[in-house]
Parts: sequence; structure tokens; C-alpha cells
Amino acid sequence: GGENNDEQTSLIDKFKEKADEKSKNEIIPLLIEMERKNDCMTNQLLSSLQDVEIQYDANLATARCSTYVNYTTQVEKRIIRWGMNIAGAEETASLILLEELIHAMQFQMQWINDSNKINAEVEAKVAVYKYAVHHNILNKLTGYGYWQDAIEPYLANPTQETYSDVVDFVRWLEPNVYGDEVEFKYDSRIVDLQVIGIFFCY
Repeated sequence: GGENNDEQTSLIDKFKEKADEKSKNEIIPLLIEMERKNDCMTNQLLSSLQDVEIQYDANLATARCSTYVNYTTQVEKRIIRWGMNIAGAEETASLILLEELIHAMQFQMQWINDSNKINAEVEAKVAVYKYAVHHNILNKLTGYGYWQDAIEPYLANPTQETYSDVVDFVRWLEPNVYGDEVEFKYDSRIVDLQVIGIFFCY
């Protein structure tokens, strides 16, 4: 029995080891719930991600993921900082957390660069949308009707035009970040979201 137990909790242990106390109390239970669902998308993320630190940041209203390289040891780590209220809004918080886990995976795969930051954001948003639909919690996404209107046409028919519509949606959703079309230009060659295998889950 003991060995199976260790195996079942090992996916979360590596996150717990690098989380501050508040994250251990509030974020780790969300990760445990993700693992408990035995979901294709979250299983792939939880098993593949390495060197992710989770830190509470009272100045944040949502969550952010960044990546850092220690140039002395050449060890790269990713830090997810979060500040959203979780109590009573666990499902919404888990969707926010899921997006940051996806960004952590994008960083780990060294896929994000200056020319495709908004493409990475589109990929994460579409993945979160598919997860929310699959688990029937779409209404836990803020403004979920807008997500549906922007993303469903792309999923039904992934063309340059429908992809551009999702890019426009992301700019509209986060204008303070992605509204700058010069800094956050998008790579028009990327229409098929196949960088991360999670897109084949459902």
C-alpha cells in the first residue's frame, strides 16, 4: 500500500517542496484536486513540469509565471506568483492556475520568445477553454461567453482568420499587456496549436 501511496502523491510533492507556506495551504490543494481528477491535460503538465516554484504575491490580483536561469549553475527555474482570492472561488482559481502551469511548460520547452509571446498566450487560453468545457466549468471563466464566441470558431475551423480573431480576443481581454501590437506582435505562421501535447487530450 505504501508504495502506491507515494506514487500517487509524487506529482504534487515536487511543487510542495518549492512552495511558500501560503501556497502550500491554498495552491497545493488545487493541484491535488487536479491530480485527483486524473485528467489527461493536467496529468501531462503535472508529470512533465520541473523546477517550478510557487510564491504568494499580495500585489497580484491574479497570477503570473516567469522563468529564470541561474547563470552560475545553468539551472533554469520557473516561478508562479499568485495573489487571487481562492476561498469560495476554487474552480475559477484552478483555471487561473492551469493557465500559469501551461506557461511554465512553454518556458520549460523554451518555446516563448520575443516574436511569439501573444501566440503563447493564445495557446494557453485555448487550452484552458478546452479544459473548462471538458469539465463543464466554462461558467467559471470570467466573461466566458466572450471566450466561447472567440475560440469556438477557431476550434471548429483553424484558419488564419479564426486564429487572428482569437489574437484580437486576447488583446481585448488583457489590453494592459497585449494591447501593444508592436511589442506583442504575433507570428502569423502559427495557426495549428500543436506545441504542447495537451491539445490532443479532448
